[in-house]
Parts: sequence; structure tokens; C-alpha cells
Amino acid sequence: MQVLVLLARRRGAVVSRDELIQACWAGRVVGDNAINRVVSRLRQLAVTVGPGAFSVETVPRVGYRLLALPAGVAPDEVPAAFEPLPAEAAVASTVRPRRWVTGAALAVVAATATGGGWWAAWRRASRHDEVAALLEQADFARRQEVWPSKLTAVELARSAAALDPASPAAWGRLAVSLSDLASGMEGADLDVVLVDAAAAAQRALALDGGNADAAAARLRLRPVVGRWGELEAACREALRRAPDHPDLLAMMIQLLCDVARPAGAIEFADRLVGRHPLRPGARAMLVLALWLAGRTTEADAASHTAITLWPGHASLWDMRFRLLALGGRPSTALEFAARVGDQAAAGSPMPYDLALVLGRALATRGAADVGTALSELVAARRQGRVASSAAAQFAAALGDVDFAFDLSRRLFFGATGGGAVQRRRVSTAFLFAPPMRPLRNDARFAALTGALGLDDYWRTAAAEPGLRPRRG
Repeated sequence: MQVLVLLARRRGAVVSRDELIQACWAGRVVGDNAINRVVSRLRQLAVTVGPGAFSVETVPRVGYRLLALPAGVAPDEVPAAFEPLPAEAAVASTVRPRRWVTGAALAVVAATATGGGWWAAWRRASRHDEVAALLEQADFARRQEVWPSKLTAVELARSAAALDPASPAAWGRLAVSLSDLASGMEGADLDVVLVDAAAAAQRALALDGGNADAAAARLRLRPVVGRWGELEAACREALRRAPDHPDLLAMMIQLLCDVARPAGAIEFADRLVGRHPLRPGARAMLVLALWLAGRTTEADAASHTAITLWPGHASLWDMRFRLLALGGRPSTALEFAARVGDQAAAGSPMPYDLALVLGRALATRGAADVGTALSELVAARRQGRVASSAAAQFAAALGDVDFAFDLSRRLFFGATGGGAVQRRRVSTAFLFAPPMRPLRNDARFAALTGALGLDDYWRTAAAEPGLRPRRG
């Protein structure tokens, strides 16, 4: 509705796309698709009003203007209800105006403002377009796959659901955005997000039983440890219905990596990258699967491509550094860290200063450097500055297998190192990374995989050779 009013107030002058965004979307970032949808709705409305009542003309590479047949309503008679729209100067047109906007178009504006059928129809169309624009922005934010963008995606999806509570797309996007956010949280905050995500998914599925976003969110919220086979079957069934859904593909890749089946994960990772090439996480998952499968040359190439495309991405920085440092090239890892600087590492699972200490210890293998690195690793983990999965891999690479085992047990079973798994969803893929080979050759590893329910899974779906734990 605001687009129609703005065009009408300009008396047939051209309004640029930037002006439309500023006036009608409050300056929010919107794509061309959102504007095109609104213009298309206006043209449909013009046909409904009657041939020749008004039309929206596209002025190539400039913007839009409203044209209509002569009638008796002046532009100043636009309803006062729309006065808050900024009265910016009209864009100078290089095309001589054919007919200025007059009565018929403005009558539509006036009629809709008085609560007639036009208003109801247009409000529905306008609300639909605004919801679509919000969801488009939420998708863009989620594709960045960093913490601040995940928060932004949640708020944009929440705004869309508030604007149109009957939209299954809005509720589904909110559910999957919340479930994505939950993957990096712990404690009471995590519990709140999980409840919100479950409620949003239920709302979406009540409105549309086939909503793929809601299905993905529900799968991500399910407990996985000890239910590996059950979750795999559910993922495959969901992918049968929505074969290109990025979250479902990502879940399938992660699941197969978690159960030591990276060769199967690579097939899905190739599909994810092919269908969604501009998602940094898609590249990261391909690198992970290749690395676990022992295809280090391909993993290195994929990692290099990813960090070249997104040089400042924290997770890709961490993956690149880890691949180099733990893959036998710690000096190259240090050169890479020095080249990109500490800004790229902000928000990664591995603090920049700690990464330098660990890389130096792996490069020199000197007793003093290794001792310093392990001491700083212990301190960083105690302070919560480094992820347990990353710390365990570096501890193993530096030769402290006991510390790596302790970190792994605490991650899965809490401070006591025993009993039920403490977290609803935690990845086990790092257990099968190359630097963790000393743990897999240790008799204690079988007890760990047994407690995680992996042994039960492997009885029906074999782990890949070289990744199976050695039985004592």
C-alpha cells in the first residue's frame, strides 16, 4: 500500500528503487525480488480496478512511476493517514511524462483507506510482500553462519511471524533459525531457545504439515546420542520429501560424520555445495567429510577455496588453521594465521593467541614449547575460551592422550565423566579426525563409543575401515 501511495504523491514523476526501499521498507536491506513482487501486485490491482484506471510504468535503470487516465482527484487529496511517508524530491525523469497520475489511481488509495474491499485485499497482498521480504533477509543472515547473523535471522523471522501469524513459512523459518542458534548455546539459555523452537515448529506444521523448515528444526531438536539409526532414517525420509533443503542436507552430513561414515557424508556434501554454493557452512562440511575420510589433498583444496571466497569467516579460518596445523604443516598454519590476522579468528572455536602457541609447539616439538602449549590449553579450556572438541584434537596431536580423553568424556558426560550424556545434541565427529588416531588405538576408546551408543549403531551400519575403534 505504501508503494502505491508514494507513487501517487509524486504526480507521475519517477521514483527510484532506493527511494522505495527508504520510504516503504524503512531502509532495511531488501532484494530486487521484494520490490518486483510489490510492483506485480500493484499491476494486478490495476487490472482489477479496471482497464486504464492506472498503470505502473518501469523506467529502465531508473525506477517506477504511476500513470492514469485524466480524472478529477488532485494528488493533494491523498488520505492524511499516509502523511508520515517522507516527501522527498522527485527523481528527475529523462522521459517526457505521458499522463500524470489522476483520479482513478488516487480513488483506489482513498477507497482502501476507508476500509472497503480494496483495503482488505491490498493489506493482505502488502503483508504477504513484507513477510516475504523479512524472510528473504533472514535467509541472507543465516547464510553468513556466524553468531551475530544467527541472532539477526531469528529476530527477522520472529518479526515475519508477528506480522502474519497465519504464515507457515514465517513460523517454519523461525523454528529452523532458533534450532540453528541453539547449536552454539548451553545452560538455561539453551533450554529457552529449545522450547521456543519446538513451539514455532509445531505452529508451522499445524498450518502446513509439509513445511520443510519446521521438519528440519524438529529433527535438529531431537536427542541423537543412542538414537543414531532412528535419526538417520528420519533424515533420509525428510530428504526424500525435500531433497535440496540445506538444513536437512547439513544434518545428514553431520550425522554421517558423527558415526564415522565420512564417505557417505561426502556424497551429501557435494550435493549441498552444488545446490547452495554461497553458503560458507556447505564448504566447511565438505572439508570436514573429506578430512575424516583421509582425503587430505582434496580437503586442503576445498578449504583453500572456502577461505578465498570468505576470507574473514571465523569458522572457515578455524577449519583452515586446524587442517594445516594438525595435518602435518604447522609452519604453514602459522604463516596463514600471520597473513590473515587476528580479526578473522574473532568468534572462532580457537582463540588467535592460543592458536599461535599451539602451532609453534607443533612446529618445533620442543619440550618447553609443548609444555607451554598444553598448560595454556588447559587454562583456556577452564576459562571456556576454546571448544572441548578443538582442545582434545590439539592435546592428542601434542601427545597428551590422557588429557584428550578427559576433555572428550567431560564434553559428553559432564564433570563427573560418567552417566548420561549431558547435552541434547553434541557432535562426535572430532573423535574420528586424523589427530585423534592415538585415542582410537587406545583400549579406553571402545568404552567411550559404547557409552555413546555408537557400537549399537555400528552393529547394523558399519563404520568405515580405519575409523572403527580397536577392540582390546
